[in-house]
Amino acid sequence: MQAMVVNDRTQTSPLSQRDSQKLATVRGFLRSLNVLLKACRLYGVDHSRTSAQLKTAWDALFAGLQAHGGMQLAVAGSRLMIDGEPIKAAPAESSFAEMVSAAGISSIEFTPNASQDEFERFVRAFASSGPKFEGLSGLLKQALGEMGAAGIRVNEFRVVAADAVGESGRAQARVAGEAVARALGDDLGALKEALTDPQKLLALIAAAEGASAMHAGRERRISVAREEASSGATRGAEPAALNEGGEVAVFQMLSQLGRGTGLADAPPDVKTFQQHAVALPTHGRQVLTEELSRLAAESPQGARDPQLLLKLAERLAIRIAMKRFERGDAEVDAVQQMLLRMGQEIDSLRKKLAFYEERARAAEVSPETTSADLQQRFWDLLPDEHKLRTLLSLEARQQPPDRIRHFLEHVPRRGDVQTPRTVLENYAEGVGDSDAETRHRVADGIADLADLFADAGDATLARAIAALGAQLQVEDNVELQKALSSSLVQLSQLAADRFLYGALQHAMVQVRALAHSRPDIANALRPRIGLEGRVPRLVEEALKKPDVPTLLLDVLKEMPRAAALQTANQFNQATEKERSDLVLALAHALGPATAEVLRDTLRSSPDSEAVLTIGLLTRLEIGAVAEFLSARLPRWNHSYQNQAVRQISSSGAAGRGELLAHLMDWFDSLDVASAIDEIGMCGDPKAVPRLLRIASGELKPGWPAYLRIKAIEALGRLRAGEAASILRKIVEEKKLWIWTQPRELRVVALQALLKIVPEWAQKFVSESGLPQDELVLGPREATADWAGVRQRCYERITPRRTLKAELATTNQKFSVTIVDMSLGGAYAMCAAHIPVGTRADLTLKSGAVSVEAVVLIRGLRKGGINFEIVDMAFEERSKLRRLLLDIQKESA
Repeated sequence: MQAMVVNDRTQTSPLSQRDSQKLATVRGFLRSLNVLLKACRLYGVDHSRTSAQLKTAWDALFAGLQAHGGMQLAVAGSRLMIDGEPIKAAPAESSFAEMVSAAGISSIEFTPNASQDEFERFVRAFASSGPKFEGLSGLLKQALGEMGAAGIRVNEFRVVAADAVGESGRAQARVAGEAVARALGDDLGALKEALTDPQKLLALIAAAEGASAMHAGRERRISVAREEASSGATRGAEPAALNEGGEVAVFQMLSQLGRGTGLADAPPDVKTFQQHAVALPTHGRQVLTEELSRLAAESPQGARDPQLLLKLAERLAIRIAMKRFERGDAEVDAVQQMLLRMGQEIDSLRKKLAFYEERARAAEVSPETTSADLQQRFWDLLPDEHKLRTLLSLEARQQPPDRIRHFLEHVPRRGDVQTPRTVLENYAEGVGDSDAETRHRVADGIADLADLFADAGDATLARAIAALGAQLQVEDNVELQKALSSSLVQLSQLAADRFLYGALQHAMVQVRALAHSRPDIANALRPRIGLEGRVPRLVEEALKKPDVPTLLLDVLKEMPRAAALQTANQFNQATEKERSDLVLALAHALGPATAEVLRDTLRSSPDSEAVLTIGLLTRLEIGAVAEFLSARLPRWNHSYQNQAVRQISSSGAAGRGELLAHLMDWFDSLDVASAIDEIGMCGDPKAVPRLLRIASGELKPGWPAYLRIKAIEALGRLRAGEAASILRKIVEEKKLWIWTQPRELRVVALQALLKIVPEWAQKFVSESGLPQDELVLGPREATADWAGVRQRCYERITPRRTLKAELATTNQKFSVTIVDMSLGGAYAMCAAHIPVGTRADLTLKSGAVSVEAVVLIRGLRKGGINFEIVDMAFEERSKLRRLLLDIQKESA
């Protein structure tokens, strides 16, 4: 394994325990090797000069191996160590040490089994690396084999026998400690730095191993080396893949450092660390060096990490957890429990480190934070298939919601929509878990994942809502009731916002069920969910298409009163037949409950609410409107009566003319003119008898004579033959050669006769004494293809000249400019706001002509107002007719 080593402050000592002859042999080999590597750089490996130098270097190495039984070359910073002993390096040794350090190699071992072919491959690897020896370690592994050849090994650390636990082990630890002291010297700063630098720790381990091996004896070392060479694959990757014994040993070592004796705020010293490390079993030391090598590779050159031992412990915990999980010994939940215990061990180590003590006090970090971090790191390392298996099992209930969110949002699903649904539905079932803590965790988690439930679709959201509601019905824990209610509210609101009708229906079903078993909870949920407040939007959605979605209808049927009243409101607001027909179709689709709600509301609800039901109920059950309005109209003020007239007129019901005639006696006199106009436009002959009486002058006290004009025009539209005699009397009657009836009354009567008895009327025109052009300007006929819910009763004329008028209410006067006008009313621009339904006196002046009338403000649009003439004297009507004829001529 690789380990990066940088310059440190190692000190050298004379090789008092090293045979001077071997030292000379090693130095000679290193000088030859240094020259050989330079020749490779200059001439290439296959050049004759290089070949000659290769033989020289090999001869020097072979002689040394035969004479001394092998050698280990290790690097501590820029210093070279032979068999764990630092030496005073000459230029050649220093050059070799720098090359090895730059390449990230901590030690190279030459055994008596080395061959010339291996050595040549070793040299070629050096020659193939870059000028800064980038990737040299990998090239050496490729040339010598992943675990190292039997003769030459790179970063293969010598192994202390497994029984090194008695006096022999302690003796080796003492010798290793002395090697460390020689490597670092007596500098206390260097001791502290070593525990923050993975590169130094690797060097110290190499030095300690070399010293331990020398103390154990040359023959034993060679024997062990040969055994390891013959079983390199077994010692290497295979044990790491099959068991976690090495990881456990190193983790226990670090745990012991955390629980060891001494001052609680004192960090472990280098000697203590070295003594524990040297007693590790074979695989334990391999794991330790692997992880330190990785940490060294991840750290910037020369950087210090005060949390090195903590990171090392955390990595080992994750390695152990992953191996146990992959081997199938434990599920994710059990592994997380194990990580919780290991996190507590790591916290002990943290408290032992003086540098962490201050940080812990400042950040108030708890052991649980470490455990959660370990669990998250373990989860991040799991393959996607294992994560999915966990999230589809009961263990999903123990997972934090952000973990589930990350998996569903960031793991590519390749168009798979079913997996998120299955995961979320499985998680939602956790609200029924037997453990109260788990139920609470899942309830809160569902709220955190609410948007994902909505994204997953109607069915998934509905199942989650159903699970929450079902648990609420049996949950006794008050805190859990709050958590479940909160999640139910959030999901229900999302269902309404996104028009997920199936989920919304489930929400209402759950609330209705709770109303029977837990009425207090149901009463608290209703206003929080606010479903009835969302009915206007739902009704609006239902009106977007002719075919209302069945689920949406089911949702609206769950709230019959709110749905019926909102549908009635939409019906009243419709100005086009197409829209009105859509609303009516929705009312029919909602079933008999709609008419029932509207009947009850019109019969007994407050006036402001009851009046809104008239239009739609007229279309659904016109008889109920006749019955209930007969009782309520006399008590209503003009505003409500006016709304009643307009809603009946706009309803489009076949019998609305007869209904208006039946209710006419209870209408305010200002609204009767509008009712008569609608009777004429709707084509209902059943209202003719009442119109005949009005046309004859049989008026209710307080009604204006102007209504006779309206009734005659209505009879003409209805082609009422019964009216011919009455109308002929109006146009023919004279007294002393003078026409008895007012001019305007005779004009409208003759216009009606032209429709009822056209042959007689045409003959009488010349005898009537009425100008022909006045007979042209009259009421409009009803047309079947009219798009609006109400038809215009008169043709409007737009003046080319400015036509000013004044509207006087009971409080103030307003100046208006007429945009267009007819015999029945006008549209005018007005800077002030005049409320709809306001009565006003109109004075219209044009030159010497002045016309007066009583009007009602009917609507506001585009900065102007619409007003309808509801009363005016016959002479004033005649003047208005002449004025409009003049304007028409001007426009022509």
